[in-house]
Amino acid sequence: MQHARSDYGHIQDTSAARELAELILSMQMGTPQGLRARQLARQVLGVPDHGEFAGRVPIHTNGTLRVIPKDEPVFLIRGQDVAGGDAVRAWADLAEKVGGAPDILAVARDHAAKMDAWPKKKVPDFAPTYNAGSRP
Repeated sequence: MQHARSDYGHIQDTSAARELAELILSMQMGTPQGLRARQLARQVLGVPDHGEFAGRVPIHTNGTLRVIPKDEPVFLIRGQDVAGGDAVRAWADLAEKVGGAPDILAVARDHAAKMDAWPKKKVPDFAPTYNAGSRP
């Protein structure tokens, strides 16, 4: 996934995941689960993989494996964003106009309400160290 802000490239601390991935790659695992674990470990570490998910990031939603190409643009709106809930509701309204499924529209609107209720609010900005001219 590629976020619009390069400083959001690693939103969460991934040090434990990277250590686990290195450990997995050091093990000999010939089972289908072991091979899948090694494939995922390569993705965590950014090691080239020529398997089924090469060039894509696997995610699980609603129990289904889906893949996002590594170069596909994505956009993250945080609960603390003062415009966040309205932005998600606007997306839901647009998605509804083009035939979006009612269940995902309900999820988005429910999430917008949770964003509205988030106690800390701030206006969107860049991190002090972010170079806006170097966007991906």
